[in-house]
Amino acid sequence: MTIMLLSLNVIDVLSTLYATSFLGFVELNPLAINFPIWLSILKFGACAVPLICAYELEKMKMRNYLPLPFLTSSVMIEFYVLVVTSNILNILKA
Repeated sequence: MTIMLLSLNVIDVLSTLYATSFLGFVELNPLAINFPIWLSILKFGACAVPLICAYELEKMKMRNYLPLPFLTSSVMIEFYVLVVTSNILNILKA
């Protein structure tokens, strides 16, 4: 699931950079203009949080709670699929 999250983030970043650089789209999010390094750390760092939580739960022998990080990953995957689909549809409309 972490690999899927990372790959969706990479697709999101590449499609955003393509749209803003080559197609002339304008970034509407003022925090994401010119894609600052802190944003990439936040985006890609958030992908590892469920994996780290699952590892720590396993280490502490709290196996009853192991579905929670994977549920969180599933929600994050659904969100990024929506974002990537929206980006690609906007690019194709141009």
